[in-house]
Amino acid sequence: MKELSSVLIFTYYWPPSGGSGVQRWVYFAKYMKQYGFKPIVITVDPKSASFSSIDLSLEKEIENIQVYRTRSREVLKLYKFLFKNKSKKPFPQGEFSNKGFLSKIIAFVRGNFFIPDARKGWNSFAIRAGEAILKKEKIHSVITTGPPHSTHLIGLQLREKFKFNWLIDLRDPWTDIFYLKDMYRMSWANSIDLKYEKKILNSADAILTTAKKNFHKQLRDKIIDKNKPFYNIYNGYDHEVFSKIKSKYNQIFTLGYIGLLTKNQSYKQLIYSLQSIKETHPDINIQFCFAGSTSKEIISEFSKVVSVQNHGYVIHNQAVSLMKSSHVLINFLFNQSGYSTMISGKLIEYMATGNPVLVIGDLNSEVSDLMKISHDSSVCLSNDTRSIKDYILKMYNLWIENKLEPKSPIEIKKYSRKFGSQKLCNILKAMPK
Repeated sequence: MKELSSVLIFTYYWPPSGGSGVQRWVYFAKYMKQYGFKPIVITVDPKSASFSSIDLSLEKEIENIQVYRTRSREVLKLYKFLFKNKSKKPFPQGEFSNKGFLSKIIAFVRGNFFIPDARKGWNSFAIRAGEAILKKEKIHSVITTGPPHSTHLIGLQLREKFKFNWLIDLRDPWTDIFYLKDMYRMSWANSIDLKYEKKILNSADAILTTAKKNFHKQLRDKIIDKNKPFYNIYNGYDHEVFSKIKSKYNQIFTLGYIGLLTKNQSYKQLIYSLQSIKETHPDINIQFCFAGSTSKEIISEFSKVVSVQNHGYVIHNQAVSLMKSSHVLINFLFNQSGYSTMISGKLIEYMATGNPVLVIGDLNSEVSDLMKISHDSSVCLSNDTRSIKDYILKMYNLWIENKLEPKSPIEIKKYSRKFGSQKLCNILKAMPK
């Protein structure tokens, strides 16, 4: 049997942490051995970490993976202390509250004095662990994944001492991420962060992303070598997980939203459309199902218009079950200046259910291109409440007539986690030994 090539992966988010960023590398690591590579993971000890969510169910997926956990100095633990509610208040994710004087001060400090991010206290511990492994084992490639984008600085520092192939994985934009505008960043802080980003992009051997269409152009504008290899692997779905979970549809027409929902997404337009439906069709009963991280304020806005079920954060299997059991799945693109460069971590899983998907956002986005393979699905402009309303009514009428059935897209298999892992390993094989 051919010996597997070892790949060293630095990822802050790893089980017991939950979320789509965790799942991306859990499932890559799960399948890599089938394609000639042995993953070795360096991550943060959960006792030291600042995780926004916990999903213990993912631990069964990493039982045969070599994992090293290190300490970290976590300034974000002060956030929980200051806001008192230590058992329920999550660490900031996807947005940063700037309501109230204390929140504004914390946002300013976080944005200007913890660059690139507040989880960089892990770096020194991870670097020491990485040095020990690089001295002891023959490593084919090193992978760093962010956010937190401070993780890429680990690879940069190790690169000064060791020779290896370096692949960086950008799951979200770095200096162009939408929530930085809420952190009152000064020009000098932006300059330092952009300098870090450019240095990483120019130093890495190859760049991997979760979106391609506009994101690659945005990143290429920041590098000197325009021939540097760029790759894209979407956050996919795991066929093994999906095949075991059955749908359990409610007797009430159910719209489902699974994942992170913030004020940087165009959810209000859906509320306006639902209000219009209620006014013109008062007998229609619609239920909205939430699972994931959504503020009480947003939940309250929806509950004024429709019946709401809020499951909060759930483990991955439960999230898939809720997706499969929704009559229509809702996806909101993030509000970004310029062209969209982000794709929801749950979108491919939505599509894999075979249920209709309504995307609210940019008609010219990469998401719109992906949605072309999804049956009975639609992309509507964020301000087009009429089209949103018409689509929901159309799906509702199909449901009333018992004609709304899951139709799994034929092309969905190429977005499976296993296929994505094979693609990742082909990228690694293309790098020098």
